[in-house]
Amino acid sequence: MAQRFGESGSKDAAKQLNLSKRKLSAEKRAISPEKQKRLNGMILNAAEKGKEDEIKRLLKAGASIEAKDIHGRTALMIAAEYGHTKTCALLIEHNASIDAKDKDGITALTRAVCYGHTKTKQFLELMESFSKLMGKENFKSFLSSFRECTQ
Repeated sequence: MAQRFGESGSKDAAKQLNLSKRKLSAEKRAISPEKQKRLNGMILNAAEKGKEDEIKRLLKAGASIEAKDIHGRTALMIAAEYGHTKTCALLIEHNASIDAKDKDGITALTRAVCYGHTKTKQFLELMESFSKLMGKENFKSFLSSFRECTQ
């Protein structure tokens, strides 16, 4: 009898978790264009200041990892421009495109080089190399494993 009760409780918990996930997905899809634009602007600003916790919060709220400013710069490009290596790592872990280019064809790596951020440059070169060697799917798996090991 106790086993049945435990199984039922597990099934109920799993159902509840499933409902919560669906509700969260629906809420993310229901973001108004104005709110999306505001969140995207906020994530770009947080990247400039190297605020990782703020970026995590904004991503959960529905900000786009590939949001762009008027010059076509993504959060990763902005973080690289300001030498925020840890912020770059966080953005890449959340699937920011390493090889994205702004309106002038400039990447995050080029920005790190131009602004003299050696540590950020080295990190982005390494990530770019891994991405090319592994392919996108394997690279995502690598980042997930890496994130688990470093937490």
